[in-house]
Amino acid sequence: MRKLFLSIIILFISFNVYAQDIKSYFSGWTGIKANFEQRVYDADNILQELSQGVLSIGMPSKFKLKYTKPYDQVYLADGKKLWFYDKDLEQVTVSKQQNRLSHTPAMILSNPQQLDKYYHITTLSESDNIAAFDLKPKDNNSQFENIRIGFIDGKLKHMEIRDSFSRITFLEFSNMKKNPVFPKDEFIFNPPKGVDVIQQQ
Repeated sequence: MRKLFLSIIILFISFNVYAQDIKSYFSGWTGIKANFEQRVYDADNILQELSQGVLSIGMPSKFKLKYTKPYDQVYLADGKKLWFYDKDLEQVTVSKQQNRLSHTPAMILSNPQQLDKYYHITTLSESDNIAAFDLKPKDNNSQFENIRIGFIDGKLKHMEIRDSFSRITFLEFSNMKKNPVFPKDEFIFNPPKGVDVIQQQ
């Protein structure tokens, strides 16, 4: 799965305050819809991949990540199952959702009230219009080294994800809509006719 930053001055406050601060930015949110641009850099900070798409989040357990350029792919969690559709390969992979999202960046947006359960949270910067946080997984076996998330004027603007190979995925959001009214089928996936469906445990 193509993984989904904002580096600013580090400030030190207590852990409980960090957790409350970042969760407060999601207060009152029931869903998100936004366009995104994704850039992936290797360990030498060389751009490897540029893509675009649309992100939909239905809190607390549903999301859809739809890539539109340069490929057509969909990652969808409907609350019970995880779906991955690759149009070019004419293939769908499906698995049980369960707690698979607990230690992934998807959980940050789909269930932000659980952040302090899975991450050590540090405030990087917080002012009248800019806030940035660094999240380090509590699970030592996580495939992510850290995740940074930034807000401007109270709106989610950036996510930066560094994996265990020092690769960085940077997501920049635009046209962010808070608590949108989603179509009834927004988080329902029906495999197109003729594609291979692969069931995973």
